[in-house]
Amino acid sequence: MAYRPVALAAVLVLLCLSGAHAAGTSSRKLLQANGFSCTGTVTNAAKCQNIINDPTGCRALAGCAPGQFGNNANHCFPKSCNTFTAQGQAACTAMGCSWTPNPPPKPLLNIGARYAFQADTSNFLFRCNQCTTQNGNGFPDQAFAQAQDTKSNLTHFTVVDAGDGLIGLQADNGLFVARCAGCEDATLNGYPDTVVMSITADKLATSPFAKWKVVDAGSGKVGFQADTGNFMARCHTCYGNSLLADLVDSVFIQVNTLDGNPFATWTPVPL
Repeated sequence: MAYRPVALAAVLVLLCLSGAHAAGTSSRKLLQANGFSCTGTVTNAAKCQNIINDPTGCRALAGCAPGQFGNNANHCFPKSCNTFTAQGQAACTAMGCSWTPNPPPKPLLNIGARYAFQADTSNFLFRCNQCTTQNGNGFPDQAFAQAQDTKSNLTHFTVVDAGDGLIGLQADNGLFVARCAGCEDATLNGYPDTVVMSITADKLATSPFAKWKVVDAGSGKVGFQADTGNFMARCHTCYGNSLLADLVDSVFIQVNTLDGNPFATWTPVPL
């Protein structure tokens, strides 16, 4: 039998309007939990629950793909879908509710904004030029986590959209923060992936090692996950070849989880 959305919408309305008023509260909460803002009372919770779990009915009325639904693929009311067919909207309105898309989550970092990133020591990430004897094997701008304040432009980084939910971190000299494999003597500490500023803007799109996934570390902190899956982290006395004796907190990509590793978390400070 051919699918008729208008007819099905009418069935939904009849089912949801033909029941005991006492069951309305639980249905309303269920609707609200799945992206709806209820303005009235929904009756007959049991029958409405059946409608909500019907993938051929409500899902089709919502006009959304299965992956765009609430807590699982079988929920009929969309949380992230920004479209809703006229028939689906009519059915929802008749049930005493109005559909509104959930607001998008607040980004951990704003694209285009400048930040300083504070390490667990309270010192800040900064670009350090020619600060090691090897100079990054051709990449003299390396990351350290030892600036005491954000007065210097060396501690300023601009967030750039790198696509696919990833970001780039552009230093004050225009170069992007990147993972660099083997750019310093790995025998110094056993960590081959250092952090350098080496990628120009025109190369960002084709440089996965300069793209970072921003991960919520809780308490206002973030982690930066590299293309290897490991995280950017402060590393104490991991360079044996820094030119300054007191430059002891370098930055490597050497931990695979943020759990229990505060030195891999950073507090963004807007500038």
